[in-house]
Amino acid sequence: MERLIGKTPTPEEWQQLHRELSIDASGSANYVVLIISACLIAIFWMISK
Repeated sequence: MERLIGKTPTPEEWQQLHRELSIDASGSANYVVLIISACLIAIFWMISK
């Protein structure tokens, strides 16, 4: 995940990240999805203020 920090990921990088999450579809992938969802909710909440 560190490689995505500080720059906008390309679609290829998103696809690779998605594949990595799909391969690791055990508990850790669910944990990552939970974190991403929480971040999106926080961003939308800040925008709506």
